[in-house]
Amino acid sequence: MIKKTIIGVFTLILISCSSDNSDFIGIWINKKNENEKLIIEKNGENYIVSNGEKKYPAQVKEGLLEISADLPLKATIYDKNNLIINGIEYLRFKKPKEYIIIKSKDTKAQEKFGKIFFKSLKSNDFEEFKNYFPEPPIDFYYNGEIKVSLTEKNISQIILGMEYSFREISNIVISQNLEIDEIKVDNSSYKQSDIALIVKNKKYIINFKECLEYEKKFFPEKISFKEIN
Repeated sequence: MIKKTIIGVFTLILISCSSDNSDFIGIWINKKNENEKLIIEKNGENYIVSNGEKKYPAQVKEGLLEISADLPLKATIYDKNNLIINGIEYLRFKKPKEYIIIKSKDTKAQEKFGKIFFKSLKSNDFEEFKNYFPEPPIDFYYNGEIKVSLTEKNISQIILGMEYSFREISNIVISQNLEIDEIKVDNSSYKQSDIALIVKNKKYIINFKECLEYEKKFFPEKISFKEIN
């Protein structure tokens, strides 16, 4: 164990000498174990590192991200998409390719899903939100022809991207005590079905972009949050 730690620290020093360590924010997947992920978020002038249910404060010192875990850890980045923490390598999560989206006609079901989503935001509970997703594999049809077939791996990749957006939006919703004022559903094109949540102060809008529907369950590929002019 001591030998591994020494090798890890030596590797860290070598890489940190020639790398750009400015962009730690994002989702990182363990190169040797896809089930392990880290989420690094900004927290004021410093950072929060999430590993499952555990969260650790962190700060950048001399180009290294110092994580205050049970044992102090240091992280560095090389090639912008590779994160090294004490000799363990993580890869930056990249969004999958976009899919063709199938038109949904069930406005009431979409509105219900929007309310469930907002409730999850208010409690910062992404696991509750995930319970309302359909189970893979899922085939989506348009005019009797398969347009999208999502495997478990496809869905896992999309959920990773959504979780990061969810956390950012949830922090704003909770800190400003936002509430829903109106839900708008747009089914104008079979290529996308959007659900927009407008909050009571009319300043912000939360969008599910390109939202798939399958057996009354929904699977949004994108979540956005913006201020209304």
